Formats: sequence, C-alpha cells, structure tokens
Amino acid sequence: MRKQKQFGWALGWGVFLVAAVGIGCAGGGAGTLGDNGTTTGTSTGTTSGGTSGDTAGGRGCTADEFQPNYVREMRNTTSAIRLRSWDSFPITIWVDRTAPWSSEREAAALQGFSRWESALPNQVRFQFVSNPDQADIRVEFVPQSELGGRTVGLTSSTFEVVTGRMIDAQIQLAIDSPDSNDSYTAADLRATAVHEMGHALGIAGHSPEIADVMYFANRLEELTLADVNTLRTAYCDVFSARSRADGKRVALSPTRTEAIRCEHSHRR
Repeated sequence: MRKQKQFGWALGWGVFLVAAVGIGCAGGGAGTLGDNGTTTGTSTGTTSGGTSGDTAGGRGCTADEFQPNYVREMRNTTSAIRLRSWDSFPITIWVDRTAPWSSEREAAALQGFSRWESALPNQVRFQFVSNPDQADIRVEFVPQSELGGRTVGLTSSTFEVVTGRMIDAQIQLAIDSPDSNDSYTAADLRATAVHEMGHALGIAGHSPEIADVMYFANRLEELTLADVNTLRTAYCDVFSARSRADGKRVALSPTRTEAIRCEHSHRR
C-alpha cells in the first residue's frame, strides 16, 4: 500500500462526435461504472487516441515521472481517456447565484477549489467571471435529491477524444446530505468541491487509497502528494498560461462528454 503524505498548503471544423457516459463512484444508478472501470454507454463514428494509463493524452508524459501517483491504479475511470488537460490557464469559473446558492456556500466551495491553486502555485490558476458564456467551468448548488441516490457531487466534462484537451465542464454540488435534510457544513462543501475540481481539472477517475482527496467517497480537504502528482502527470507539469481569458474554448476535433458522480461518505 502506498504511503500517503498530506500537503499543508492552506466548431471548429469537421463532424463532431458527442457521447454521454455516466460514471458512478461506487456503482448504482443508470449508466455507471463499477470499480473495475468498465464503460457503459456507446460512441458513434470512428475515433482514435486516448490513454493507455501510462501516458497523458496528447502529451506523451509517462506515469513514472511524478511519484507517487495513482495513474495506473485509477478506479471508476473510462476506457477512453483517464487523464485530460486544459490547454492554458487561468481557467474561467462562473458560479450560479440562484437559489439554493448562498454566499456562505460559495465561499466554502471556492476554498475547496483553491486547494489546487495552493498545491501548484503559479501553475493552476482560476479566474471568476460574471458571464456563463465566458466560463470554462460552471458551478451550481443543488438539493441532493436532484442528483439522486447518494450522489453529492457531479462533474460533467467535454473533451477532445484524441488529445484529451478539455473544452468545458460543469460542477454540481449538493447542499445537503442524502441521509437527512440537514444542510451540508462548510467543511462538507469544501471536501466535495476540492474533489470535484480534481475531476474538472482532468482526473477522470478515482484513487484506490482512502487517504487521497480523489478517493471515490472523499470527506477530506487536504490534497496528498499522490493527488497532486496525478494532476501533474496529466499536464506533464506544463501548465501553460494565456494572456486573456475572455471567451469559450473551441473544439478542433471530435469531442466526448462524460459525467462523474461522487457519493456521500461519513467524515473520517
């Protein structure tokens, strides 16, 4: 078993393929994946590329370069591409401020998101925008009943099938527990937010280790070295900058949309 270490940092052209696939963090529900990582759902058309688990899509970085990580052991992932990446930073984020949004919930979620910025300073960067049409990632707070089952976080990502290049994403965060009608605490929301942002940044599966934030039923807030190194592998440690972040990213090759559902776990 891998030893864990916690971080203490506070259309373009062409005919497009779009397929929707659901990923269940712990099984259950329609269109889910079990722990063996087999995919349900179909694609139409012919595509190539993706990752074998040893390289990052479109970048040629091997799973051995940044250790420890869980690239090869990743669970609940798809057979297409398990590590994706945005081509440049900052990533723009829009927060839906309609009910059941509250300023307290937004503050907790942003604290969770910022764990990634703190872990990779001057590399992972976010910029918040007021127009959803300018956002790479859209964030929404919803009653847990809308997500169904025991799902408390859902991230839908659209990416280029061949390169793994991210086009856009949506994060939905439950405001209450599936076990009761009690509202989630700030700590609960931070834990869900840091996990879901990991998916939105490009980690398309889950760690097998309960100590990692990207474990399927996370209630932790602090990223481990393995969490960070798995993301570094997705980008080959190259987090390119862009001078302006004022428009949607345009897909240049066939795309695929996948949704990852993550479940409630009692805080450890």
